[in-house]
Amino acid sequence: MAKKKKGKSGHCTYCGGLGAVTDDHVPPQNLFPKGFRPPSVPACFACNNGASADDEHFRAAIAIREGAAETSVVQEILPKVLRGMTRTGVRGNTGTIVRTLGQAPHFTASGVYAGIKHTYQVEDVRICRVLARVVRGLHFLNTGTRLPDTHGVMVQLLAKLNTSDVNVLALVDRLSKFAVAGRVGFVHPDVFKFAVNSLPDHDSVSVWTMSFYGEPTFMCITAARADFADAGRAMY
Repeated sequence: MAKKKKGKSGHCTYCGGLGAVTDDHVPPQNLFPKGFRPPSVPACFACNNGASADDEHFRAAIAIREGAAETSVVQEILPKVLRGMTRTGVRGNTGTIVRTLGQAPHFTASGVYAGIKHTYQVEDVRICRVLARVVRGLHFLNTGTRLPDTHGVMVQLLAKLNTSDVNVLALVDRLSKFAVAGRVGFVHPDVFKFAVNSLPDHDSVSVWTMSFYGEPTFMCITAARADFADAGRAMY
């Protein structure tokens, strides 16, 4: 009689729980072309399986973005994304996107009409949870340790910056340059690129910029929750 294969045990990269773990791909496997396997980290079943709905929403949100469909990887996965959105409609994990799909006139920064642009809304909380999980996973892969429970991840969707605030733009520019001055890497050159830098002797305090299928679109900061308790920003 064949012996039953024992599962792996260890600490979950995300919640820190000790017990049975499985491999969780970082970034999510569904973003990559068929046959490509991104790196993985140990995760408990609850953290791994509980993230699948967010992963589906995230993939749809960035795959149908203007310009993203020009990449060969998105051309490969987009039919599956659209089939899923059509099948589940407004009740599925991509329901918010389906419900708010529309069109609106698009203007350049100088006010010149540039045609019609497709518009839709995403669930920011889902987007932020996926990005925070990616940061925690990459932190583990880069350092060999979990991001401490005392620390969290702040997420900024760069497309939603207040571009009329020059101070905000200047801060984002400084943080972006700080990240690029550290380590620049990718998991798949056509899917996911990142830059990260941390404070000397404090790798749990770091700045990340990340892009999926194109231009940098997200910035994340890891820091002690206590240091930002009064900042009014969500930490994941």
